[in-house]
Amino acid sequence: AYATLVRHDEWQRAAGLDQNTANICELLGRYDAALRLYQRAAATFARSGAAAAQGGARARANRARLLCLFGD
Repeated sequence: AYATLVRHDEWQRAAGLDQNTANICELLGRYDAALRLYQRAAATFARSGAAAAQGGARARANRARLLCLFGD
């Protein structure tokens, strides 16, 4: 789904998909996958421009929270 959204320049939707998937991974205890997805979501939100700044900030905050949980 991510690749399809990106192929159609739906950057915000692709980033939102990653963010939501990362949330699920976190709930399932798949923290490494969640960290990777939060990172990709933040990068994808950045491609969306100023309109997606809040989503990017949320993705970075979620990633930072997980890193703090692990002491990194």
